[in-house]
Amino acid sequence: MSRPAGVTVSAVFLILGCVLTILMGVLMVLANSIVPSATPQQPLAKAMMVFMAVVFFGFALWGLLTAVGLLRMRRWARISILVIGVLLVFICGLSLAMILFVTQQMPEIESTGRTGSIIGIMLGVYLIPILLGLLWLIYFNRAAVKGAFLEGALAPTGHVRPLSIAVIAWHLVAFGLLTPIALWFHSPALVLGMLWKGWAAAFVYCVFTVLQLAIGVGLLRLKPWSRNAAIWFCILGMVNSIAFALVPNARGKMITAMKEISPYFSEAASSVQLPDPILNAAGGVMFMALPLFYLITRGQAFLEAGSKSDIAK
Repeated sequence: MSRPAGVTVSAVFLILGCVLTILMGVLMVLANSIVPSATPQQPLAKAMMVFMAVVFFGFALWGLLTAVGLLRMRRWARISILVIGVLLVFICGLSLAMILFVTQQMPEIESTGRTGSIIGIMLGVYLIPILLGLLWLIYFNRAAVKGAFLEGALAPTGHVRPLSIAVIAWHLVAFGLLTPIALWFHSPALVLGMLWKGWAAAFVYCVFTVLQLAIGVGLLRLKPWSRNAAIWFCILGMVNSIAFALVPNARGKMITAMKEISPYFSEAASSVQLPDPILNAAGGVMFMALPLFYLITRGQAFLEAGSKSDIAK
């Protein structure tokens, strides 16, 4: 079977998106050189721009490799673009919601009378990747498209890993690699309603880094222990979200945490109304509920992988 036209079009759009992402990374690097040195937030601003540039370049490389894989009809590329689609929908949707919330809380924007224009621009910027991600999720899950990638390929010799488990695993690996950035910013850690600072916070972030990387790699290899560990990790995330919402002066602790990172964040927290801790808790629980559902319902794949490994021994 020849390559479907939709696969080619998707690869082209993915390459165009990668080019734009590279340009955004270059702009971050250029902007980093013109941040006024007199501002108190200058060190944090420079560090954030360098970090964002690295993230943009990393995503662009991932996208370009996926586009090449799509043009060559590689099965891993179909999985990769599905993961990219999930990330586009989730990250852009969450970013859009946060920007709209913050925009409504800033009186200086409302006073200009341009709130509607700003919201319209934000909707245009974020809705395009969201719709593109949804289209990829629908198109690359069609039976005909799956068949095109499977045709002529050898049957897999390893264990069949569910797509949901692969997405969860790569999320854990990605967050595990990004968590040490908090050490760079000397960010305090909010764990079970308590604010950890200094070496205690560094220890917490190191533990979370090791856990996320170990569990993520274990899920990719369909190790039964990693599924149990991931389930408890999600439960811990839910408990942590709820605990922070229930402790006294939760908003004050959040402002304290922001002040520890930068005085600029403290000033921003004073002028912008922070979300209600209960809403934060609800968001945290929902964020962990989805992977928890798939981890519980995809246990058969881990059992089959474990039984095959026992037979091989």
